Amino acid sequence: MLNKLALVVFLTAITYNIFSQCSDAGVCVIGKHQSNEFVISKNIVSIGYAYGTSGKDPDVNGALNNISYGSFKIEADLEISKDLRINASLPFTFVSGPLGENNGIGDATILFSKSFAIKKKNILTF
Repeated sequence: MLNKLALVVFLTAITYNIFSQCSDAGVCVIGKHQSNEFVISKNIVSIGYAYGTSGKDPDVNGALNNISYGSFKIEADLEISKDLRINASLPFTFVSGPLGENNGIGDATILFSKSFAIKKKNILTF
């Protein structure tokens, strides 16, 4: 019975678009999110851009929100020593909508991570 339930949950999960949500803004920006996240000894400095919009569809009250959001992010992931890394990120965000416009530098995040080898097959990172 448990195996059938696990199979149903698994099949449901792979057939729907599931997106994670953040309880804190910092949770979504900390750490690597690339497919090669387990590659060790790479130093990466990058500049990224994200853009989003609510569109011109009216909300439940009939008001047109037409909110747009953009964010540039400078990020660095650097190796300090063999098992110690630092990841730093600084976003510049702008928002535009019916209540006006706002822009500015967001919260800077800095993460230090220490890796430990477990039986030479796995890596545990704090």
